[in-house]
Amino acid sequence: MGPIITGFLIGLNLDRKKALKFSIIDSIIGSLVTTSIYYLLKEFGVISNLFLVAVIIFNVLGSILCISVSLFISRNMTRTIVTNNRLEADFYVKSLDEIEEKLKNYLDPAQCTPPKYGLSENKIEIMRKCGNMSLNYEVTEDSPNLYKVHLVIST
Repeated sequence: MGPIITGFLIGLNLDRKKALKFSIIDSIIGSLVTTSIYYLLKEFGVISNLFLVAVIIFNVLGSILCISVSLFISRNMTRTIVTNNRLEADFYVKSLDEIEEKLKNYLDPAQCTPPKYGLSENKIEIMRKCGNMSLNYEVTEDSPNLYKVHLVIST
């Protein structure tokens, strides 16, 4: 359960690239600690070599679980910050059409003006007006077929 909880907490607090990095670091530290405990107990003659096989198997499974859970949570979660006159959200989508679906959680995109696009080297900026609100979002490619969206809605 430890690697699952750790992966969940890492995924909640970080974006995908940082989550991957920190879950790998956490897995390495966890493996080193359990291996050290194994060798310490072996010195006292408490356990046998068969236990080493179990330690290795559980270290590998724990590492896989921690990394997988952290990537899954960070990929499928929407982080939202709300202030008096501003909402910021970060989320991932597989296609640009999926952005419109996510926008429906915040407002009705059909009532917005057509988008105005701004292009830069590695991102697309999209600006729209929705009544008295301004809708801006930046789309950057995180990996093949996965885009990170930073949405800002302000009045």
